[in-house]
Parts: sequence; structure tokens; C-alpha cells
Amino acid sequence: MKCISCSKEIKDGSVFCEFCGNQQLEVSLLDESKEISKGEDGVYRWVYELNMWTNPGILITLLKVVLLATAFPTLLVSLLELFERGFSEAIEAFVTVGGIAGGIMVGLAIIAYIIIAVLNGGKYCVAFEMDEKGIRHIQMDKQFKRSQVLSMITVLAGALANNPTAMGAGLLANAKKTSYSQFSKVKNIKAKRNLNIIYVNESFERNQIYVSREDFNSVYDYIAKRCKKANIK
Repeated sequence: MKCISCSKEIKDGSVFCEFCGNQQLEVSLLDESKEISKGEDGVYRWVYELNMWTNPGILITLLKVVLLATAFPTLLVSLLELFERGFSEAIEAFVTVGGIAGGIMVGLAIIAYIIIAVLNGGKYCVAFEMDEKGIRHIQMDKQFKRSQVLSMITVLAGALANNPTAMGAGLLANAKKTSYSQFSKVKNIKAKRNLNIIYVNESFERNQIYVSREDFNSVYDYIAKRCKKANIK
């Protein structure tokens, strides 16, 4: 394994780096996790099955996108009213257009979310791959259950395999969508422990990392210590 501070090669399972003396606590905790597996390729992998009815994380993100999209036409109409009729009319237009457009878009977003949740059986199954360079969010097709993905993860972890890279490609082949965050490019990190979500954001890439409460701090610390340029919240 590599030291989390100086990146030099040290013995697997080391508590302290023999070169710089830095404690490797979070790596030890990840290695001891019951839900996170470490493959022969040095990649940590786990599966998270989000309940779309009880965890509003995806819905909150969807509503943010919808409201942001609504803000542009609302501001445009308000600016036109400001130049043509005056300040008070612009404020009135902002409130009216924003309220109507925002209400319609939010309503449609909630209906769409409910339909998607029903079609997916109320579950959002996602796998993650994390190493020293970055983390990948892999959205699985709806027909894949957590148990099926866990089986693939077990193989990927190297328990039965000699070629984890090839099987990693197999997992990606069954994916619906993937998002990758390169730690060196991450601008900010935000933890939402009540939702089991870590937001890892680059300039033009937004990634959501789901992890169980038991492993949340270990994964968060692992990511935070490798995102040297990130604003951590």
C-alpha cells in the first residue's frame, strides 16, 4: 500500500509510515470494513442501495437543477420589464413568473421522480470504485439487485479472480451511467451524514458518493486527504 501522506510504498496493514511517520488510520478502517472490499488491483469497491422513498438525496438534487433552470427565464423576463416599465414592474414580474414557472417545474419534477421510483421498485442501486487517484460512481440497470452487484464486487475484489481489470470492465458494461471524480481536480467536498451522501464536485462535474453510516467517516477522510485543492465543508 501507499502512504496517504508521502505516497511512498509501505507494507500492507501498516499503522504508521516508515518514511514520514504519518498514521494510516483511515486505510486500516477501510480494510476492516464489512461492506467495502479491496481488490488485488488496490481499488476499494462497495455497493449502496438507496431507498428512494425514505432518502430524498436524489430528489433534492433534481429540484436544485429544476429551480436553477427556472431562474434564467425568470431573470430574463424581469430584466425586460425593468428596462421597459420600471423597477416595481420588474419585481412583480420576477415574483409572478418565478412563482408560476417554479411551481410548474417543481410539480413536474416530483411527478417524474415518483414515476422513476416506481419503475425502479423504489431502489437506486449504485456501485463505487475508489483508489488513490479518484472515485467512480456506477449506476446499475434497474434489473440488478444489490445481491447481484455484491456478487460481482466479491469477484472484483480478487477473491476468485486473476484479472480484476477485465472484470471491472464487465461491471462497467452492465452499468447504466458512470461518473468519475479525479481527486486532483476536485474543487469542493461536502458531507451530508444524515443522507449518507458525500458531494464531490469538480468545476463542471458533480458527483454524489453514497456510503453506509458505518463507513461514512472512513470514506470521507480518505477522499478529503487526497483532494489537496478542495474546499472541504
